[in-house]
Amino acid sequence: MICFLRYNNQFIWWTASGIAQIILWYVSYQQGAATLAMAVNSCIYLANDILAFTVSPWYNQTERQRMIKQETAYQAQLS
Repeated sequence: MICFLRYNNQFIWWTASGIAQIILWYVSYQQGAATLAMAVNSCIYLANDILAFTVSPWYNQTERQRMIKQETAYQAQLS
């Protein structure tokens, strides 16, 4: 829901979820119920969440302004 409504704080929650996944993997690994592939998968998702803070136009204000200008120019071309 927060993704569809374009709330920019969603990336904080996605990152928190990724950190929680790694913690849960570690607990499962200590009990012998997790594999290294699960950790790699969780780390890839966490890296994606961290990248969202730097390149996403929803979170990064500079990128957001650039995208708004680009969309406005495109709409002007269509008119």
